Amino acid sequence: MVLGIRPEQIANEHFDLVAVGSGFGSAFFLHAFAKQRKARILVLEWGRH
Repeated sequence: MVLGIRPEQIANEHFDLVAVGSGFGSAFFLHAFAKQRKARILVLEWGRH
């Protein structure tokens, strides 16, 4: 659980873009995408952070 968000909360939400991983490529694409429009973006990351 990250930031106190339960999986059920995420499952019932709508997102405009879902990115898997937060590497350089994903971050570059997300930055460009977010500048063009107001969007809800979900970034999935593996492991404990």
